Amino acid sequence: MRIGYQGEAHSYSHRAVGEIFPDDEPVGHPSFVASFQALDEGLVDRLVMPVENSTTGSVLPVLDRLAGAEGRGPVSIRREHLVEIRHALLGVPGASIDDVRFVKSHPEALAQAEATLNGLGIRPVPRHDTAGAVREVAADADRAVAALGPPEAGSLHGLNVLRENTMDRDHNTTRFFVLAKGGTE
Repeated sequence: MRIGYQGEAHSYSHRAVGEIFPDDEPVGHPSFVASFQALDEGLVDRLVMPVENSTTGSVLPVLDRLAGAEGRGPVSIRREHLVEIRHALLGVPGASIDDVRFVKSHPEALAQAEATLNGLGIRPVPRHDTAGAVREVAADADRAVAALGPPEAGSLHGLNVLRENTMDRDHNTTRFFVLAKGGTE
């Protein structure tokens, strides 16, 4: 099966897909809208979408699309899955936490670490995806800019962990739904 998700490889959504469907093909999409469109058009067989986080609450852009929208059919919830989210502040080689002035990540991740980042004097810069932000920071190689995301995404792109567990609450978990096209069977 082809399993759609919002984001890039090594994002938290990608991790959820791998935990639920280890033998199937993950297919990343640049937005929630594009993900739902792929399901509606039959480009993927299932979607794995974040719906709620224990720190920030509901993921409204996903929940708003569950009932279907004009021009799109309904979806059914087939399963739920919890993923513990442990963000790391990731910087380019040679950077220290004192060098960092800006942090790039998905808006949900930035919200989950808002107080922590504010306390460090680091300004958030929203991006479409945690793993995409990691890739971008690695490519730009600017010591003043870090990424907030999965540590494994950082190591894949040659970034160093400047600070582990960079979030406002120790218990930071995201609930994902597995969605299928059509109503319940």
